[in-house]
Amino acid sequence: LGGVELALMDLDSGRISRTRESLKQIGESARFGSKTVKRLQSFAGIRSYNSTHESQTFDLSELVIQASNFSRPLWKANLEKDDIDIDMKLDVAPGAFVRGREGEIFEVLVNLIKNAVEAMPRGGTIMVSTKIDKHKIVLEIEDTGDGIAECDLKRMFEPFWTTKGSAGTGLGLVVSQKIISDHGGEISVKSEVGKGTRFKVEIPGVRSLSDESEIPIDAVLERNLKILVIDDSRQIVTLLQEILGGYRQTVLGACSGEEGLDLFNKNEVDVVICDLGMPGMSGWQVGKSVVSSCRERGISKTPFILLTGWGGQSLEQEKLTESGVDGIMEKPVDVRRLFGMIRKVAPDSTERFL
Repeated sequence: LGGVELALMDLDSGRISRTRESLKQIGESARFGSKTVKRLQSFAGIRSYNSTHESQTFDLSELVIQASNFSRPLWKANLEKDDIDIDMKLDVAPGAFVRGREGEIFEVLVNLIKNAVEAMPRGGTIMVSTKIDKHKIVLEIEDTGDGIAECDLKRMFEPFWTTKGSAGTGLGLVVSQKIISDHGGEISVKSEVGKGTRFKVEIPGVRSLSDESEIPIDAVLERNLKILVIDDSRQIVTLLQEILGGYRQTVLGACSGEEGLDLFNKNEVDVVICDLGMPGMSGWQVGKSVVSSCRERGISKTPFILLTGWGGQSLEQEKLTESGVDGIMEKPVDVRRLFGMIRKVAPDSTERFL
């Protein structure tokens, strides 16, 4: 909100460059909030976060900050109630880019932080750091806890082995090791009784964010299409109409599945972008109707992109096939990713209606 006030003040004063910076900060805050909501949904078991995300490039240092903020409330209140103080310190290098499944790496971070907390029953300090070492990113999580005996240290990554008794499953570190290994990395541990434990994770680094971020949007989508946007939120429909229309796309808007299908049947539409959760007709039902309509009209199936704020739909392969879904776009919509998906799924419009 402070960023909004600042942007409005700078805009009124004609300071356009400062307005741009404020808007960028607002965008980053919103994206961070969106990721936090998804983490909470995953934690509550109402979405499968990892299943909806393919490999992507992200900053491991930013993920460390998110994992720290997310995990802190899970343990801090109980410890403070018992007058136990744990101090978590971060020393992260910006631009620690890696490529992989962000949700899985986040799971590893939270698990290692949780283990460090449990290793300090009388309190202490956790130091979490990242650094860039040539072609790899090094993450270290160190605690000042009781440490681990050498005989136990050798068994840390054995399935079902745990020192926590009935409170542990013995799978946390096994899963973490598998995730890191799948990302081409390694995880190791060093410890000394009475002096604490240090976990070290090494993952191959990449130079920067995806090259697509450097490609102008109008180069990503070179041709003009007729796009139908269906969402029960008028605000989202208007937003996508203005954004897509600003890049020379013709956009039809509808606020219900019924209204959207009426427009679809009256126009030659190149791409449909439809919300999943709507009153009346869901996105699944709209997709099925689009498939049927195309069949009746004797044209190839129109590319269909499903919008969702929940995730997990990629697991429902039967529904995806029945509804003719060609791509899933999560809210809030990343414009560049949306344009890339449209470019990927949309055929040459002149071929569809021959």
